[in-house]
Amino acid sequence: MSFGSMLETLIIGPLKIIFEVVFQAVYEVVSNPGVCIIALSLVMNLLVLPLYRRADAVQEKQRDQEAALAPGISHIKKTFSGNERLMMLRTYYRQNHYSPLSAFKGSVSLLLEIPFFMAAYQFLSHLILLESASFGPIKNLGAPDQMLSIGSFTINVLPILMTLINFASAMIYLKRFPLKTKLRTYAIAVVFLVILYGSPAGLVFYWTLNNVFSLIKNVLIYIVGPKLKARRAGKEKAVSARKAKRLEKRAKRRAKRIPAEPDRRLFFLSGAFLTVLIGLYIPSVYLAESPQEFVDLGYYFNPTWFNISAFLYAAGFFLLWFGVFYWLAAPKGKVIFERILAVCAVLGTVNYMFFGTKLGIVTSQLSYEDGLAFETSESLLNAGVIAAVLIIVLINIVFTLLENRF
Repeated sequence: MSFGSMLETLIIGPLKIIFEVVFQAVYEVVSNPGVCIIALSLVMNLLVLPLYRRADAVQEKQRDQEAALAPGISHIKKTFSGNERLMMLRTYYRQNHYSPLSAFKGSVSLLLEIPFFMAAYQFLSHLILLESASFGPIKNLGAPDQMLSIGSFTINVLPILMTLINFASAMIYLKRFPLKTKLRTYAIAVVFLVILYGSPAGLVFYWTLNNVFSLIKNVLIYIVGPKLKARRAGKEKAVSARKAKRLEKRAKRRAKRIPAEPDRRLFFLSGAFLTVLIGLYIPSVYLAESPQEFVDLGYYFNPTWFNISAFLYAAGFFLLWFGVFYWLAAPKGKVIFERILAVCAVLGTVNYMFFGTKLGIVTSQLSYEDGLAFETSESLLNAGVIAAVLIIVLINIVFTLLENRF
């Protein structure tokens, strides 16, 4: 396993697993690849919506800070030169709590979009279920759509439609942005058109749906949202003082429900524990029980790489991507993430100790030979143990909140 493949497993691997799980779950219900792609786009967009909303807020704050510092930077560059200019700029940045590396915050959305695009590209470009599968006017989801023919010349319509929708979404989002930023965004849209023009229709259909979702989001946030806020502001003026106080008290009560101060140690310790448990300990147990199952004499490599691969998947999921969501979350969101990960750590440990040690033989692909099948009594017992653990955790949280309040 090369360094590049290890990096891909860490960053892209967890996203591909989510794509596969969602697609397979929907396919078992509807058995229609086109509908599965629609459901996959909807689920993924809803999943990352808070992430992108927070990324937009980070970018907005970064742009405001850069705009506030621009006059001072311009004055320093005009007045000083050489090392003196460099020292003055460093001092100016330090006084205003700004780092040049913070400029990367302005590209958070793009940096997030790249791994999701790569995961979708790798998953949908090689999905056998899309081969020869039709959906509406698309005759083959596993090949370029070729929906428009002019003589012997065919045109792929979906990539063009995807780009036009992307332009429309960008026009709404970039109204207040400088021309340089607009041109960069439009150039990226053109790059996506070039990359995806000859790609399978299923992949382009998925990305077109993503752009439709983005367009709807931008319309609601930047066109409908301000109008609703204006109406709400007008109504709030007519609210009585007594009702305003009642609303204020209710807001304070809600604020007390979740402590505003996050505990990073709880988050990272829980994530590290789950990474070691799922990505290192459990695979090591199976590898130690039957190492010959993991050796291919025709293409030999050290079975330890199975452990490394599993560890990278787990680290990418629990530390990297959960960490990205955690970093972009508001303080209350961070507290929620901490509790979710801590509960998962407790449930994962209990579930493995009581129900995960005798599930059969594992193949070299780290899947069970006979699949997973549980009797009704086993499922009920499992659910009962999980419910009991959840109740204990919730009681502990309630007592903690009461202690913080009183």
